[in-house]
Amino acid sequence: MWQVDNMTPTLKNTVTDADGDMSTLTFEVWTTDANGAPKDLVNLDSSNPYGVMVSEPVATGKPASVQVPWGKLSPGTTYTFHTSAFDGSLYETGWSPWAKFKLRERAVDIVLPAPDPNAADPAFDTRWQTGLPGWGPTGSRTIAKAGSERHCESAGSGKSQLCFTTMPASEADIKKAAESRAELRSSRTLASSLIPDCDDPEWTPAGDIGSSAKRDQACLYNKVAVEVTDEAGLESKGYQLFLMSYQMQTDLAGTEIKLWARVTPLPG
Repeated sequence: MWQVDNMTPTLKNTVTDADGDMSTLTFEVWTTDANGAPKDLVNLDSSNPYGVMVSEPVATGKPASVQVPWGKLSPGTTYTFHTSAFDGSLYETGWSPWAKFKLRERAVDIVLPAPDPNAADPAFDTRWQTGLPGWGPTGSRTIAKAGSERHCESAGSGKSQLCFTTMPASEADIKKAAESRAELRSSRTLASSLIPDCDDPEWTPAGDIGSSAKRDQACLYNKVAVEVTDEAGLESKGYQLFLMSYQMQTDLAGTEIKLWARVTPLPG
């Protein structure tokens, strides 16, 4: 059996040993003349003086093969090869019949599509973007009417309840929160931000300050009102606003997602 693999220049031939011994095959490759006869020996392996390649030992009746280094054979050229077996003690006295082969020339025709003038800027996901779905650019959403985003639960006394109302944060809220943190008298060291830009009250990505994101980072803000009322929700017994700040970072080369959050009481 003769075989030439054109994708990875691989030569194969089946070896048979009368004693059933494991055997190797020596491969010789020659160029051919105009009549298809062997012409010049091709140096397949410069590490030996004969330019031949020798396969790994295989069982009798099995194909032995060698992979020819890329560049030793030229596409479009007709070659011929033959083999000789060795079972570890005895060499075959002659060579197998010649077998011609040619590496096919592969034409590559690539037609690129015309550029789309309306395509998104390739740098779009590397720059900070505002107008996030569900968050929106600062000031783009009006504060919800009372109760539309409000959730209340009984405080357990039977006479009061705890209510939470979520609202979009404004640029003023973000700056007030930064001032609040600066005025803290606590001896505790504030945790460092995951994304320093998010914690800069003067930071203005795309001409805006507030919830913004890019390919692997996000700065997200909202405002939460916490209120204690009577059970009917009519009489307020306590009220406080908080700025909720979230920072998210993803690992583009892996699957890790980091989440950082901070709650800051707002004055007033």
